Amino acid sequence: MQQTLRRNWSLWLITALTLLALGYVAVFGQDIYIETHDNLDSNIPWFTMLRDNGLFASHGGTVPFLGGISRDYLPSELNFYSLLYWLLPAFPAYILGNLLKIVLSVAGWLALGPCLFGTEAPRYRHLLVLGGFVYANLPTFPTAAFVFAGMPLLLALAWQLWRRPRPLVWAGLALWPALSDFSTSGIFACGYMLLFFVAVSIRRRRPCWRLLAGLGVLCAGFLVYEHRLFGVMLFSQEETLRSTMEGTTLGPAALLRTIGRTFWLGENCGGTLQAWVVMPVCGVYWLVSNLWYLKTGRYRKLWHDAFNLLWYTALGNAVLAGISKTELFQQFIRTFVPPLDGFNFTRIAWFNGLFLYLAFFVVLARLLRRGWALPAYGLTAAAFAVILFADGETYNDIHNNLVHLPARLQGEPVEELTWKEFYSEDLFTQVKESIGYNGEWSIAYGMHPGILEQNGIATLDGYLSYYPLDYKEQFRALIAPQLEADDYHRTYFDDWGGRAYVFSSDVTYSAQRTVLVEEAVLNIDPAVFRQMGGVYVFSRVAVSNAADLGLESCGVFTGEGSPYTLYVYRAA
Repeated sequence: MQQTLRRNWSLWLITALTLLALGYVAVFGQDIYIETHDNLDSNIPWFTMLRDNGLFASHGGTVPFLGGISRDYLPSELNFYSLLYWLLPAFPAYILGNLLKIVLSVAGWLALGPCLFGTEAPRYRHLLVLGGFVYANLPTFPTAAFVFAGMPLLLALAWQLWRRPRPLVWAGLALWPALSDFSTSGIFACGYMLLFFVAVSIRRRRPCWRLLAGLGVLCAGFLVYEHRLFGVMLFSQEETLRSTMEGTTLGPAALLRTIGRTFWLGENCGGTLQAWVVMPVCGVYWLVSNLWYLKTGRYRKLWHDAFNLLWYTALGNAVLAGISKTELFQQFIRTFVPPLDGFNFTRIAWFNGLFLYLAFFVVLARLLRRGWALPAYGLTAAAFAVILFADGETYNDIHNNLVHLPARLQGEPVEELTWKEFYSEDLFTQVKESIGYNGEWSIAYGMHPGILEQNGIATLDGYLSYYPLDYKEQFRALIAPQLEADDYHRTYFDDWGGRAYVFSSDVTYSAQRTVLVEEAVLNIDPAVFRQMGGVYVFSRVAVSNAADLGLESCGVFTGEGSPYTLYVYRAA
């Protein structure tokens, strides 16, 4: 037993840490802190609406938000992450997704061992296990859990395809798109595979056809698994709000700053936390090692060293992410690839988390090879400690729960809301029973529409960055009175429009416990509201002009354990 523990200590360690986190979830259940932005306010309600309305596998179905949108605009039912929400309610699916992210990541890092270290890979097994665990726990975009966790596996598959192609490798390539998502990573994964084919073919001075075939398998997989996305993009005649999006354009100075910031700090949703430990270590190592290569005349190492390849690939991603924000690049896309107009090319920097953490652990492996185990494992612990204690990352739920734990144990409320508080399902069940709700179209005021959607309430408003343009124009007519007096939200909606919200200058929709005002004016066009089929208004504050809008109060509702005081109105 003792020998088994010693031989597999890294696996036992990450298992213990994972069980500790699961124990925390078991104790507090849904009363834990989960990031709202682009998560609880959107993606989770999408999955819940698909499941509750039997729409996951539907063709031609309509999802009850944004006035009734085609099911094809939401994630595919063939995506492995989506399947979790088809099979399970939202909260257990979310927790299971995070658990499987760790399993996938560690497996992917172990598969990458031969690629990075050749026959010496078993020597660095513990580092690979710990590296996969650290990488899996980075505060990345939650719904893209399998996207990030699957990236190491793709690199391993591509390497195996080049070196020793086996049937299992081809099967892995065929299944990998179901882990990924074409619009966030798949398009770049196909690009990497194409570049790999070109580079290997040039090096061998003849085409490596199996790599090209592997690219074909990847592309075919995306076409199958994301048939809905490609159907909307390529075959639908419906114009979307993407055609009205105004992208940020950068001048030369801003471009250089953006490239530097993206390379050193990472991309927002990528959540890499790399600036604290990873980049200083890698930066020093890059400088020292390459000066040594120059001094000793080992010039080939400048480009062929595994560390340098990872480092320069990450730099190239940062450059492309910056260039994608220039007017010249955006005009090129509009002219020659119109289906990708409005596409977020900065997401190529999502891969940098993997490349830079791999580079970091290559450095640690070289320390370990010299017998410096303490610095190697000490820096590994430091990289993980950053996840626990670094503040400011959007999706760092581990840190947020640790920070709020003292207040929780003392019974003191904090401004941030837990999953249970955010959705307040018991309160909405009470409200729906009281007003006799039966699927009528509604809007949210002073809160995210996703709260209503998660509770089975059909909404005219909602959050989705890809929906028909005619609905954006229709919704704009509804909120026109507010936009006419509110420059900030007018620009926000007109130049983007992903959040089709009922905006206010007085009350925020942010997920917070405290509401700063008791009542506010609801600036909507009541005639348009009725024309769109609107019936109910769910508000966190009293609507001071309810009578002018022809709204009748259905009551004021509170519930135990909920931070909300709900004011519900019905169109007379």
